[in-house]
Amino acid sequence: MKELIKNQISNEIFEKINLLEKEKNQEKQKIIAQDIINELDIPYFTPYEAYDNEGDIFIAMSYKPNKYSIEDAHWSGKHDVYLSSDDIHIEDEDVLKELKD
Repeated sequence: MKELIKNQISNEIFEKINLLEKEKNQEKQKIIAQDIINELDIPYFTPYEAYDNEGDIFIAMSYKPNKYSIEDAHWSGKHDVYLSSDDIHIEDEDVLKELKD
């Protein structure tokens, strides 16, 4: 699943994620995040802005057949997938595989 996602994300998007991680101004973070979200087009995933404990924005994605909403992910802090400049993090790959089947 991780490779499937990674193969659909361009180097340019990873560079923008790196820029997002380095940016401290939250208004600029929102602009960068929205730009990334607009460019992400991965089947079965919905990208969205999420926030860490310091209030900084990162990009997360919800698997579309998932029974939980993006709002649930915000409340629980558990995101199906989140992106960093150096990796793709999957909360529970087995659950995503089950949902896919």
